[in-house]
Amino acid sequence: MQQVLENFILKSLAAQNQRRTAKSLGNRALYIGASDIATSFGCERRVVLNKTLPEDEAEEISIKSLLSLERGHWVEAGIGKALASKASHFLSGVSIDFKTEAGTPVQIHPDFIVLGKDQIVVFEVKSVKDMGKTSRVEHQAQTQCQVSALKKLWATPAFSMGDHIKKATFPMLVSMALGKAYTDTPPEIVGVVLSVAPEDFFVSPPIIPNNAFWDLLQKKADDLWKKVQSPEIELRAARGIYLLCDFCRHIADCPNFASTNTVVGVKERVMALKEIKAAQKELDAEEESLKEELKSFASAGGLMGLWLEEDGFKAKVAMQPGRKSFDEDLLRQKLEQEHGLSPEVIDKLFGECTSFGTPFMRVNTHEAKEPSEKKAKGKKAQASDSKAVSVSDPQLMSSEQAA
Repeated sequence: MQQVLENFILKSLAAQNQRRTAKSLGNRALYIGASDIATSFGCERRVVLNKTLPEDEAEEISIKSLLSLERGHWVEAGIGKALASKASHFLSGVSIDFKTEAGTPVQIHPDFIVLGKDQIVVFEVKSVKDMGKTSRVEHQAQTQCQVSALKKLWATPAFSMGDHIKKATFPMLVSMALGKAYTDTPPEIVGVVLSVAPEDFFVSPPIIPNNAFWDLLQKKADDLWKKVQSPEIELRAARGIYLLCDFCRHIADCPNFASTNTVVGVKERVMALKEIKAAQKELDAEEESLKEELKSFASAGGLMGLWLEEDGFKAKVAMQPGRKSFDEDLLRQKLEQEHGLSPEVIDKLFGECTSFGTPFMRVNTHEAKEPSEKKAKGKKAQASDSKAVSVSDPQLMSSEQAA
């Protein structure tokens, strides 16, 4: 019974994800999106194969991938309700459609656009597991695509929303949707990445439209579209370990995971590492729980900064100054906007002031995944076809015999 219910939930989540994607984003194989451009900086191969080999209903999707997708949608929906409760002028579901000079179809879908009189803020919402010091580079690049396109195409009929507003300028769309008036000259536009973790959230520094990135966006879109149309072109895979590898449908034949040698003992050690990590996770959770109990007790009792003692065992809860952080992107913006330095000069300065630590070795592991029934049948058929060719081709037979 339990297994039946789990399968039911899994299939329901998969069906919901497919319906939502089709409704909000359409057929993603027919255009290049902002997320495609952003992801291609990490792994071009994943982007192109996702378009040339689209997912079908019969293909297996891991629970991990499905829940990751669903958490993103749940978080986005919750943030949307929160913004709508406070923002008097607020848009979601806007699509920016255009073609590059080379004819590449591009569609960009900002999550939320909050409209002020003198400033427009574009929110890109991301669900993350852990809260880092900065938002991920891919998320920042996606937001940069959105704000740059919004500013560049502001007064062109490139904007749509739902079924009732098609191919309007942005001022026209806002007027039709909200009755708010804008001129053909855009106000200040900024974008932010809102990263939401289970117990915290982080808003990135403002991301502003950038002419150089707008040019790069179009060139990247053209390059990706060319490779989508010509799948035989060699595709660049991610360099090293990429965060999205574990969610990728094309990992089986990825050059980054090509096996070169069979080494006895690797499986045993990988499994042992997995068990150690699981045990460490439980210990970390227990440690945090005990710390939270001490924090709550000291805070509620007005004992912050004092030693708590019992039979010679002591504990103290005190406020500590926050960690100092350095925002490279913000410094670049200030050097360019407030001090008039060119991007080339800024890059040279950063290069001269950048040093690298001593190289170190890192262990990466990967667990074997059971092939789905569909893939197994495909491999069996491929092996059968290969055998038929070798029997019917005398030249191939002679070369095999010689070997």
